[in-house]
Amino acid sequence: MGDELAKQVAGCMQVGDFTLSSGRKARYYADLRPLLFSPMIREIAARVCEKLLVHKHVVDAVGGPELTSALITAAVLAQGRPGGSRGFVVRKERKEHAKMTLIDGSLRRGDRIAVVDDVATSGASLLRAARVAEREYETTCDLAICVLDRMEGAAEHLKLFGIELVPLFTVYDLADKYGAGVRAE
Repeated sequence: MGDELAKQVAGCMQVGDFTLSSGRKARYYADLRPLLFSPMIREIAARVCEKLLVHKHVVDAVGGPELTSALITAAVLAQGRPGGSRGFVVRKERKEHAKMTLIDGSLRRGDRIAVVDDVATSGASLLRAARVAEREYETTCDLAICVLDRMEGAAEHLKLFGIELVPLFTVYDLADKYGAGVRAE
């Protein structure tokens, strides 16, 4: 099934001129949302759990930036341990009603967390999620997992903050093995 997942991720690559959420220009875009809203989410969740086991990270909760991390988080929690028994999502903007929070879910003070997302480019979204959780709940985070690493500096950026980035796939893996027709710029 792992090779099927890689083929599916490679199939989500689109070549053209794109502006990424980081503001960077790119000649390809990886839109993984169709996979996250399909039965393939089970395979993604299983692979995330495998990465947690292999890297021996003990976490209380898993989550990340809204929208795509919420889907991955829910699927990981449905798998049971080792992804922790709780999840969270970090909003882009603070809610303007009720508790006016930036985080939805079930974090507790002092939790050890892992942050997840679909695609990592600069690592800024993953880092923001980790830092907001740290600020709001005094959590610690030393692991980020993404489905696809674009190989454009996310791992190096996160490492500066003590967070290891563990991708399920890199853009190089997919281009070399499945002819995704893309290369990091």
